[in-house]
Amino acid sequence: MKKKFPLSVLMTFGWLFSLGQSDDYSKVLQTRSNGVYEHYQDLFIATILSGKGYYLDYKGAKRSPYFGDNGLEFGTLIYDGVTFRNIAILYNLYTQQLVVQHESKNDTQLVILDSDKVSEFSINKYEFVNIRMDSVMNSGIYQLAYRGLNSSLFVKRTMDKDEEFGIQEVTLDFSPKNEYYIINNLGSFLINSKKGLMKAYNNSPRLLSIMKENKIRFSKNLIENGLITVLSLLDPKIEVSYIP
Repeated sequence: MKKKFPLSVLMTFGWLFSLGQSDDYSKVLQTRSNGVYEHYQDLFIATILSGKGYYLDYKGAKRSPYFGDNGLEFGTLIYDGVTFRNIAILYNLYTQQLVVQHESKNDTQLVILDSDKVSEFSINKYEFVNIRMDSVMNSGIYQLAYRGLNSSLFVKRTMDKDEEFGIQEVTLDFSPKNEYYIINNLGSFLINSKKGLMKAYNNSPRLLSIMKENKIRFSKNLIENGLITVLSLLDPKIEVSYIP
């Protein structure tokens, strides 16, 4: 059963680390710029605590801007070269901010991570990577939705904010806006149609046959499942964890 952790609940979680870092963590963090922490003893958490505090918003919104449910969930994070396991993560798709919860002896805080230091993270079974430079894909965080022997499917998940102004209130909502990319041995491709998918595989007759036999649709609500189905038949999945 998937564990869910409401934002109102204060949580205690364990940290495990991958060592072998070149950075010097010998100095204890004495202060934070926003004054939330004055002193903290754990040397490896110091890099996390350098971020700004995060404050929850969007109360009353029809749909949440956060990935998954409207709450923190445990995951794995590679940040500034250090692997953190069993860490509470919140991913804001509207602002593209990755937030973690840290609990010290005296306080519990949500901290915004420096996106440039994020390499990979996972939320439950969902895996994300930080792509920094690509000829087609803009730099940023992408979900690794499928990884095959020769192809990978990446999804850029964002949210649009919608506001409706009534006489006495403002109605707030968030709507998903996704872009789909395939990286294979021919390069990187934005996929938003069957034509784009065929181009990514040099108009492969086998790919065309797979799409026809499985009646793959490219409507807004079906494109992601369709792409995963195609890739699972065209390029079998590698059954390994992306984050070590």
